Parts: sequence; C-alpha cells; structure tokens
Amino acid sequence: MTDPKTIIGLNKYRRQADRLINDPGGVQQVYLETVKKAERNQGLLSKVWNELTSLFRLIKAWVDGSYREIPKQTLALIVGGLLYFLSPVDLVPDFLAGLGLLDDAVILGWIIRNVRGEIERFTEWEASH
Repeated sequence: MTDPKTIIGLNKYRRQADRLINDPGGVQQVYLETVKKAERNQGLLSKVWNELTSLFRLIKAWVDGSYREIPKQTLALIVGGLLYFLSPVDLVPDFLAGLGLLDDAVILGWIIRNVRGEIERFTEWEASH
C-alpha cells in the first residue's frame, strides 16, 4: 500500500508542524480547532473516534506540560495530520458534500495506526495519574 504522505501531500503539513511544535500556544490553537471540526463530523470519523479522542487528550496534556514523553518527530507527525484535517483545500476539498472529509478521515486513521504505540503509552500514563 502506498504511503498516504506521498499521495496526499501530508509532508507539507508535517513541515509546518515541525515549526509549530516549538510553540505550545500554536499547537493548542490547532488542537482546539481540530476538536471542534471533529465533533461536528463525528459520524464520518466513527471508525477512529475512540483513538482520536485519546490522541486529542495526548495533545492537550502535551500543551499543558503534564505529558512530554513523546518524541518531537511523533508529535510533529500528529500535528501535521491535524493541520491537514483543518485545511479546507487538500486532496478532496471539504466543500464537496459527502466526499470532502473522506481524505481527512483516511489521513487521521493512518496517523493513528502509525502512532498507536504512543497513544497506548499515553493512556497507560493517563490511567496512572
């Protein structure tokens, strides 16, 4: 299977994320906007919803400084995926009814699969705190 980063251009958003992760306030803004958009589209994200909400909690904990046990490279991949999700103009523009969020859901699912270990470590940490 082809890597979605090369098909859809996730690398552009990953490069933005590399810069953004040095600014927790900027990451917080991305997090807040992503949560709002995800909640509005929860039905389309139902297959990844539970892990997505864990991912959101991980980002929130990183922003508030309570959890920093995540490699910067992994954090940048996650934030890059959130930036892609927020972008109204990507492989399939969001304004195309019924199709616009399909590529976003694919990217989020791909990211979740690739950082599942980090999500699991975070949820273990979360349960112990």
